[in-house]
Amino acid sequence: MMQLFKIRLQEFEDWFMAITCINLTSHLMSYFHISRSNMPETHERLKAGRAAFKMFCKFNSLNKKTFFEIQSQALIYTYHSWCVHEQI
Repeated sequence: MMQLFKIRLQEFEDWFMAITCINLTSHLMSYFHISRSNMPETHERLKAGRAAFKMFCKFNSLNKKTFFEIQSQALIYTYHSWCVHEQI
């Protein structure tokens, strides 16, 4: 899947990936209660519950790349969904 992702990324404009990555990062930071700035109200609708937040903290303490891995998986999922929707 990652190879397909890299090949497709080369074929399309970079703006889609950049905007999507910025939006996903912003939403995930708000979801995991790690944003330091004021977020839009739309980001406040869904927040990690106590159990999910504790699990994230536990994984993050074991490996500081936890947020990066979650963000990467979300980006791959979003890109794949976009390809299916656009029938690429």
